[in-house]
Amino acid sequence: MEAEGQLILDPKLGRYKIVGQHGKEDYHLQGGEKLELLTKGQWVRVRIESVPNEQKKNGWKFFNERNEPVFPEAGQRARLVGVTQQQNRM
Repeated sequence: MEAEGQLILDPKLGRYKIVGQHGKEDYHLQGGEKLELLTKGQWVRVRIESVPNEQKKNGWKFFNERNEPVFPEAGQRARLVGVTQQQNRM
């Protein structure tokens, strides 16, 4: 499966998703998945991880290949590198 679109945090679900794929449903990301973010005209490989926060809910962090934190912007262009889940219908 190929997924490319905009990276959006769904406030209702508290999860990131890739939206805006022509003719496809939104793709909800899970912890450990790898994707690429378009940053300054280049694709940067990152992974998303689920981490607990102060409210004992899961939050999300992104890390590059050197395990450094990455802070994506709302609506940033994103594409999946390796898909580990089947398409969710949420």
